[in-house]
Amino acid sequence: MSRPESVTIGANAVVEAVALLLAGGAVWATLAGGDDTPLEARFLAAGAALYEAAFGEERPNAPRLVEAEARSHEIAAEILELLAADASAHRATARRMRKARTGDVPFGAET
Repeated sequence: MSRPESVTIGANAVVEAVALLLAGGAVWATLAGGDDTPLEARFLAAGAALYEAAFGEERPNAPRLVEAEARSHEIAAEILELLAADASAHRATARRMRKARTGDVPFGAET
């Protein structure tokens, strides 16, 4: 069975996919201390390629691009908040390890 060379998907799904790719780039840039990284560049290039394939050339004020960019910041914030949320659990686990003098302690925040 041959597969089609193109598919039809909703514009909102493309915007969300572009936003996820752009957010991936933003997260990697944040984790790298704000420095440009090859992985960040790959996320951004993939997002740009998907947007251009779906909607044509990027214009900074194109409504769908503005929404994808804005959504990407919301997604990046969600990801970074989730990563930061584990920080206290790691600290608590380290304290339990030192107190028990073993690495065999449960991971998580103190209760």
